[in-house]
Amino acid sequence: MKRYELNASTTYTYGANAARGYHMVRMLPRVRPDQPVDAAELRIAPEPTQRGTQIDAFGNPVHWFLIDGPHDSLSVEIRAEVRSLRTPNLLTSSRTVAEVSNEADEANSLEASSPAHYLQPTTLTEVDADLAAFADELIDPEARVLDALEALSKALYERLTFDGTATDVSTLAADAFKKQAGVCQDFAHIMLAACRHCGLPACYVSGYIRTDPPPGQPRLAGADAMHAWVSVWTGMDGGWVEFDPTNGVRVVDDHIVVAIGRDYQDAAPMRGEVVGAGAQSHTVAVDLIERV
Repeated sequence: MKRYELNASTTYTYGANAARGYHMVRMLPRVRPDQPVDAAELRIAPEPTQRGTQIDAFGNPVHWFLIDGPHDSLSVEIRAEVRSLRTPNLLTSSRTVAEVSNEADEANSLEASSPAHYLQPTTLTEVDADLAAFADELIDPEARVLDALEALSKALYERLTFDGTATDVSTLAADAFKKQAGVCQDFAHIMLAACRHCGLPACYVSGYIRTDPPPGQPRLAGADAMHAWVSVWTGMDGGWVEFDPTNGVRVVDDHIVVAIGRDYQDAAPMRGEVVGAGAQSHTVAVDLIERV
């Protein structure tokens, strides 16, 4: 088990006064059996005119708020204490990709965790001929599903270049794959597209990751990050198993889950509409601090 203190902030600065703003936030850690949340607080400035919480179709808590009045900036800060109880999934199942795919096709539950929600491509995760060929080469229907997923995650880690200037939040998986570059969101979308193309249910996961500074250098305040990875359904016996293709690893206890969905659009940390704000800029800072 690891215990973390999480501090994260997002600040928007507007070029002109906004008359009104309506926003939805998915930034607080999600409560799960393997991720107890001991404390959580969401601070918003300026003070919202209205605010509330709802649960979306994927089981994610969504905090919404309205600021009805002139404001030239917006600050959203979270404070949380969270434990990660996850351990490496050491499944040794001999189930094949084809067997898992067939089982997924027979799923008829509409619960938030049902694999039925995560079989079809979305606009951001459609494949083209090149991405389909890549997926077919790596995901053999007769291979053990975990072996195929490990190979896919490792291949993306080794093949793609992490480049924060190559893409944006609207970039399609096929386009990022053509560029062979992108950020964690793109790595995740490409893996989602490949899995779904081969009949494996896969969902997008957003959250936070604990990072380490280069050897001999101190940790910098705010230097941790929001992150994205993938959870793949491996059958009724295996359940959901998480992979981080950006880092080429199986997810363990240094990833904190915030939200899940079919792609980034379902799990975006913050979305909204602002009236009359002009040009805007924003900054993000994250500290995920392990506590003894």
